[in-house]
Amino acid sequence: MGKTLFLINYAAYLGQQQLKLVRHEADQTVETVVLSPVQARTRLVGEGAPHKTLALQHVAMNFPKAKGSVQIELCDTPGLVDTIPSDEQLRRGMAQAIRRIRQSHMVLHIVDATRLRQPSNVSDEVASIDEEIARFGLSRGGYVVLVNKIDLPGAQDAPRRARALFPGHLIIGVSALTSRGFKEVTRVVRRYL
Repeated sequence: MGKTLFLINYAAYLGQQQLKLVRHEADQTVETVVLSPVQARTRLVGEGAPHKTLALQHVAMNFPKAKGSVQIELCDTPGLVDTIPSDEQLRRGMAQAIRRIRQSHMVLHIVDATRLRQPSNVSDEVASIDEEIARFGLSRGGYVVLVNKIDLPGAQDAPRRARALFPGHLIIGVSALTSRGFKEVTRVVRRYL
């Protein structure tokens, strides 16, 4: 879906030349590594490999606001699915993700535009877990749906489809790969800080 690529490229977009990435393993161990955005993309982003992120990881950074900046923590979580995965590490990582969503000041919920391209049954396009997260977001505020991969052919209409699937929510089309939509994301995040 591109959550890790979004974290890396959005941090770079905000001017971070080094990412101090803190990874919280489900067994309570914490690993910290400092990487450039290029190194982070090489090490953490996989082509077509679902569930490469198996544990919560975050980057703390300064976010530009007014005449100064404010410290934020941008988190990357394992992807959530409707079924119970057989991999125990992934199950624990998903539990971490759900806890973090509940604790977060703001949630940027990334949905894959390629799942929203063809008109079909809603259940084919949006997982039940995505619907549940959206309901939670509506009840608490500080929630935005980011429709990722709008740079792909045929995906430009995905944000409109997402508006029909997630009524009442702010929807922003983004490309984690090309940084398209990052300016709009920054405006929205700034409003919630």
